Amino acid sequence: MLSKIRVIAGKYRGRNVHWRHENIRPTPSIMRERLFNWIQFEVKDKACIDLFSGSGILGIEALSRGAKHCTFVDINVSICNMIAENLDNFRCPNENFLVLRETIPSTLTLSRKPEIIFCDPPYNLKEMRNLIRWLDVSFDGAMLYFESRKRPAFPENWQVLKSAKQGQCNSWLIKIGKHD
Repeated sequence: MLSKIRVIAGKYRGRNVHWRHENIRPTPSIMRERLFNWIQFEVKDKACIDLFSGSGILGIEALSRGAKHCTFVDINVSICNMIAENLDNFRCPNENFLVLRETIPSTLTLSRKPEIIFCDPPYNLKEMRNLIRWLDVSFDGAMLYFESRKRPAFPENWQVLKSAKQGQCNSWLIKIGKHD
């Protein structure tokens, strides 16, 4: 079954992002609107990474609003193909995005260090502690948007800038502390 969600603002505003996968729960428009209100002055010309991409809507919304580049990461090959197909349909230049089939946490080597990270892991993720540790070590100094049903144990060097709750979903905007 083909599902869709609409891009809220920017150059792809009103365009539909399509996906085929029953386990994907894209970030609802009310939460995306809140997120991009939080980072509206931060996203332009930035490199982003959309972890556990699913529909890819967070990264696509960032590109629509002026992000320079977004790397989409998901383990499912059909999800990765659908994200690339959506971006091709939007005529997004290939140099503005990269879609990677990869497990998370990962030994991911990126040519562009992301300044903004979108992370919406599955609610039942068993390796949450490993994910948090990997984010802390791999992306020091970056801005992180994190969604989860419950608040994980964030490291002490992370600064929670904003938080919100919508239904069963909690979200945080975090500045990942730098490591010396």
